[in-house]
Amino acid sequence: MTGNLLFGALLEGHREILIALNPINQNLILSHGEEEIAALPYYSIAFARLMLATPIYFLLGFWYSEKTLTWIENRSKTYGPLVRKEQKTLQKYAYLMLLIAPSTIFYLIAAVLKIPAKIFFPLVALGTVARLIAIRWFGFKAGGAIETVRNFIGEYQIPVLVFSALMVVWFVFSEFKGKGSGLKGVLEITSDDKDNQE
Repeated sequence: MTGNLLFGALLEGHREILIALNPINQNLILSHGEEEIAALPYYSIAFARLMLATPIYFLLGFWYSEKTLTWIENRSKTYGPLVRKEQKTLQKYAYLMLLIAPSTIFYLIAAVLKIPAKIFFPLVALGTVARLIAIRWFGFKAGGAIETVRNFIGEYQIPVLVFSALMVVWFVFSEFKGKGSGLKGVLEITSDDKDNQE
């Protein structure tokens, strides 16, 4: 949330901190441009930050399978109905999902399907590296356009700060208000020790 709030200021001269706080695709892309971030801090910081919470999601899905399925059903209209009904089909493509689209929802799905940790983590790491390489390549190709966006954000830092603050407030409200939302969902998953573990 701090990364979102200070987005404009950090983008101007502290892109490494921005990535460390919030390594979403938008921030990773905007960290490039005509004055792109150096390769070593980009890859090391972004990789470490993206992998940081991966073990937590894996353990949640592995230990609290039934509650995790319910959480996914409430959270995602796209994947929710498929996870419970098409587990055999998803099992076939679980490795591919982790490799080409490493994300929270797929971490949980893979863990619920009991993908072994010795396969899960290397695939997530490889997929994350591939994602970072693709974003850096795009950043080089779209350098001029990215620089234009960065200049606009730099020129209007106050409005960007106000907008960022509003987004943070909305995020906090939606997380605890919405059914099956992120933080509230995690609390619901782990609320009862007596879970249907496989």
